[in-house]
Amino acid sequence: MTKKLKRFTSTLVLVIIVAITAIFGYPSFSGFVTELSNEKIEEPDYSVEIQTVLGGVPIGGTALENSLSYSNSDNFLLVYDGRADFTQEEISDAAQSYEHYSDLDYLDRPGPAMASLSFDTLPQSKRTDISKIHPAGWIQKSYSFIDQGYLYNRSHLIAFKLSGENDNVKNLMTGTYWFNHTGMDPFEDIALDSIYTTQGHVLYRVTPIYQGENLIASGVRMEAFSIEDMGESANFDVFVPNKQEHVVIDYKTGDSYSDYKSN
Repeated sequence: MTKKLKRFTSTLVLVIIVAITAIFGYPSFSGFVTELSNEKIEEPDYSVEIQTVLGGVPIGGTALENSLSYSNSDNFLLVYDGRADFTQEEISDAAQSYEHYSDLDYLDRPGPAMASLSFDTLPQSKRTDISKIHPAGWIQKSYSFIDQGYLYNRSHLIAFKLSGENDNVKNLMTGTYWFNHTGMDPFEDIALDSIYTTQGHVLYRVTPIYQGENLIASGVRMEAFSIEDMGESANFDVFVPNKQEHVVIDYKTGDSYSDYKSN
């Protein structure tokens, strides 16, 4: 197309637009704007956000109770959408601080521990030695590739830094070094930070998940909900696996061996 023809075509289009505007007026976009403003704005997918930021993988229903399948790259799994699912009654009761620990079962395994955490429950003294306590499945072994050398820790269901409970056998389970220091710790810190931020309460529950009569828990379900700000500073529901890289654990007995292969 020649330059003259292009100019003629552009001029013709402009003339047509001006003519239409003169006859009918400017087109109205009000209907379009109204339609957009009435359109429902969907909330962001919380589970996707948690997966992206913290690396969680969704899990729920029978998967939580039965399969508990995870890879070594999974630091935790989301339970359903990752948000706490306490009842309204449980939330109401959390206005006052308390701690509750289940009795050991017939295999000497601890059960769910639940508390309304606050400044009232934080430790008032330093931790004391608990090396004489051997939770169910305690078959300790040392491995050179684990920090501090030993596979197992005496893991508190509700951390000492949250509850002040140190040698309570109802609050202690056999957990790996990774589970105790890397798996649970970040979520415990969220609860602790919330207490200091709100000067209030955090409803908190930790449930060991066992398969059959295994002495070692496959992991724990951790739930937390900050009361005074209605979940703004703490709101999670996750499964943290009880694992250790390069160690194969017999969850039925607590025995273990290394599958570590040096280069």
